[in-house]
Amino acid sequence: MSDRSHSSHSLRSKGPVVESEGNTRTKPRKQAANWSDEDTTTLLEFLIEELPKAGDGNFKRSTWTAAASIFSIKSGITKGGAKDAHSCERRFQLVS
Repeated sequence: MSDRSHSSHSLRSKGPVVESEGNTRTKPRKQAANWSDEDTTTLLEFLIEELPKAGDGNFKRSTWTAAASIFSIKSGITKGGAKDAHSCERRFQLVS
C-alpha cells in the first residue's frame, strides 16, 4: 500500500469549477467521498470476490456499479459524498 492510502478526500473536493476566459458561470462539484479503513476493506474484499469475472484483469463498469451499490445501502451512516462507481474505481487505483 502506498502512503496515499490514508487519504480520505478525493480530488473532487477542491470547490467549484470556474470556467476560463472571464466566464463567471460556476459548476458546483459533488461532495467528496470519505473512505474509512472499513470502507476500503469492504471494497477490496468485494473486488477479490469479483476477480475471476474480470477476465482480462480489468474490472468492468458493471463491477464498479455493483461495488457502489454496497455503499448505497450504508449511505445514511457514512461521511462525505456518495461512493459511486467512479469513486470506487478511483479508490481502488489509489490503494493498489
